[in-house]
Amino acid sequence: MKKLIKNIRHLFGGLASKKKKTDPRAELEKAIARLPGLAQSLKLHNLDLSKEDAVHVFGYGSLPGKPHYPPTEMNTAYLPGYRRDFCCRSIRSGTNEFSGLTLGLVKDKEAAVKGKIMSYRGLKTSELIDMLNEFASREVPSTAIYVFQIKKTVDENGQKALAITCVADTKAPGFVGDALGKEVREVLNEEERKEASLWRKASIISQAAGYLTQGKRHTTNKSYMDRFVRYNLDNHPTEIDENADPVQKELQKKVIHGEKQMRELIDAVDKMRGMLKPATRKWLEKIEAKQWDHFLKDQKILDEKAAKQAAAKQAAAAKAAAEKIKNDPDAPENNVPPPLIPDDKKLNLSTRTKDSFFPSL
Repeated sequence: MKKLIKNIRHLFGGLASKKKKTDPRAELEKAIARLPGLAQSLKLHNLDLSKEDAVHVFGYGSLPGKPHYPPTEMNTAYLPGYRRDFCCRSIRSGTNEFSGLTLGLVKDKEAAVKGKIMSYRGLKTSELIDMLNEFASREVPSTAIYVFQIKKTVDENGQKALAITCVADTKAPGFVGDALGKEVREVLNEEERKEASLWRKASIISQAAGYLTQGKRHTTNKSYMDRFVRYNLDNHPTEIDENADPVQKELQKKVIHGEKQMRELIDAVDKMRGMLKPATRKWLEKIEAKQWDHFLKDQKILDEKAAKQAAAKQAAAAKAAAEKIKNDPDAPENNVPPPLIPDDKKLNLSTRTKDSFFPSL
């Protein structure tokens, strides 16, 4: 019996010793593979995330408000050459039969997107893997609509960074573009297509509603638009900074142009909502009121946190500047002129005698 037990222990001990250890590199590749297109983009830019001092993620909409993983720091930044658009199908804010629309980034040389750079510095490989997996769980929906690529971004101080960016996959089945059918698109000129697309999207957003199984609550497409587009346009609109350099000013102008287009869509959605039957409108607005109240409470906390971080950052910058001046002997502030001599102490050459200058020894 003892021999049997010994053999069983030996067998299981051997199996345990043969169990493969987790390979961090393999786990990192799996995490990257969960973000469609990222592996190819990293290869194109010759980047190895595990060897980078900092990994940056560009976000807009809901992502900066509630990051998928706590960033080391977060700063306002611009993504040139892209614009925001409600161009992707969304089951979250709709149903399979009547899907809503969600935001995506589409190429536009004349545009720029204002968002946030979330920086992750000094991550261990295990932490990097966790960050990427959380990002995939948050931003990769069941219906393919996005591709993840490395894009060049620039912050408000002109600092450039390569960041993982979620853009619309124009080849994905969930990409709807202008939301017009091929037959409609073929018979309209460019201006007519823009107008038709505006009202088609407004019609969808004003009506679409869904149910979130994870949160066990109803939601509407308009609620998504109100929280992550309308709120920022009403409370944090982009303005031209007259002290900025020409490049920054040009980016700000492009962002303002995009915000104007979004405002036009919001106005169209409001008009389409007003055309719905009173009972339908009342039901949708009841859902939206609950979500809006929760959003405002969360937003107040986020705004207060952002204000404290901005104040701390400004204080740190002022302290660093003062320290730099203190340690610089050539700084104008340190070139103090000699003290003035009072009149009664000044040397009066006219009253001094020869002996007073050359006293006898």
